[in-house]
Amino acid sequence: MAIGQKATIDTRNGVVNGHVSRIDPSVVNGTVTVDVAITDPLPNGARPDLSVDGTVELENLKDVLFVGRPVHGQADSTIGNFQDY
Repeated sequence: MAIGQKATIDTRNGVVNGHVSRIDPSVVNGTVTVDVAITDPLPNGARPDLSVDGTVELENLKDVLFVGRPVHGQADSTIGNFQDY
């Protein structure tokens, strides 16, 4: 986490953009609390103490291919990702 990182907040009435403005120095059960400054106008229906979901963008990688683990793959085992037909 770093001050200024991009964040999105889903208010369930719309999604707004913001950035990390403060990082709490304490860690509780492996969780760090951050404050996000919202830069977009709030959607209609927004109010104090509204439960929201937030995402902080840690890094943005360009031209990356993600290949998920096959359903039948298990930890510490060897499987093939591609089959020849």
